[in-house]
Amino acid sequence: MFKRFLSIILVFTAIFIIANKAIYLHVHEADDGTLIVHAHPFNKSADDAPIKKHHHNLLEYVLLSHFDLIFIASLLFSLAVKFSPGIILSIKRKKCLGEIFLTFKPLRAPPLK
Repeated sequence: MFKRFLSIILVFTAIFIIANKAIYLHVHEADDGTLIVHAHPFNKSADDAPIKKHHHNLLEYVLLSHFDLIFIASLLFSLAVKFSPGIILSIKRKKCLGEIFLTFKPLRAPPLK
């Protein structure tokens, strides 16, 4: 049940990301001249300039620019949480039998030449 639900959510999220990038990808110019590329729904007919004029704060720029990475990181995290106990429990631990010999000779001066 969880796998089916997760796969449906992932498929719809991937479709949303692809459609969002294909339709709404645009560029902003920051105050220092840096060009920031991101995608989100906005009224394209109101602003047809190559560099868009609507504004975002810094947090919005970061989240919108890295939404794909946030999605992939959350996907990997959810998969790790789901499957890591099984992976950890399936590893068979073997005993390692070995001997270590240490020699220690106290109160001995260094050799003379």
